[in-house]
Amino acid sequence: MGTVLLRDTARPQVRAAAQRIFSHLTAGSPVETALWAEGLTLVMGTRAELCSGSGAAADPALKPRLRKPDAPPFFIDLSAKQLRWRIEHPGAEALAKACLHHLPESPLVWDASAGLGRDALLLAARGAQVVMHERHPAVYLMLLDALLRVQEAQIYSFPLPRLIYGTVLECSGQTDQRPQVIYYDPMFPQRRKSALVKKEMQVFHQLVGKDEDVLETAAGLSRICTRRLVIKRPVDAAPLCTDKLQPAYQIDGGGCRFDCCLPARA
Repeated sequence: MGTVLLRDTARPQVRAAAQRIFSHLTAGSPVETALWAEGLTLVMGTRAELCSGSGAAADPALKPRLRKPDAPPFFIDLSAKQLRWRIEHPGAEALAKACLHHLPESPLVWDASAGLGRDALLLAARGAQVVMHERHPAVYLMLLDALLRVQEAQIYSFPLPRLIYGTVLECSGQTDQRPQVIYYDPMFPQRRKSALVKKEMQVFHQLVGKDEDVLETAAGLSRICTRRLVIKRPVDAAPLCTDKLQPAYQIDGGGCRFDCCLPARA
């Protein structure tokens, strides 16, 4: 069982969202949840962050049980220096080419697996109207908090992506809108050697794990978009294919690949 801890310093929007998801959650009282692994604690205070090991939340009421050494708290930072540089110096990025090429101004893009929110923010910076969907409660709450922090700091001049809790397949029936593009970045299996997989990122991978319903999700998404479904894949991975789902073309992203699929026809 994982743990959730809400502090008095949490932002009101984060507090309200957390209490909708965890109905018995009150400030200062840890709540156990089966939604993520034992020993991981989501702490929502001045910043929403994920902790593991003996330093989890620095709260004596919590008794973390991980055997591995402590990892630094993991949080989502949408104002990181490298990300801001990419936003302020737009170039011929593969992500923008895959999602926005040959589309009218301000296209509607749904990010089906928001995760760390970086790709959605880059697309919004390029002029897209972006709606992010995230189904993992801890990731959703950390991302909501990250969006609120950059909004309060007025870091970006473009409209920020909108965040929705739940999957595109669950939420698509609640609106008449259909996006031109759906961007889908399923969780890759954790690579054994990567500069990205630091201790804090290992905690994130432990939280989310590998997506097990990728093919079914991709097939469903292809029936919702009007222009294309863009699927991010490891560069050496096979395309996701069914009878009605085939990449029409691919964009090389260097360390990854973007498979661009036409909408499925009934």
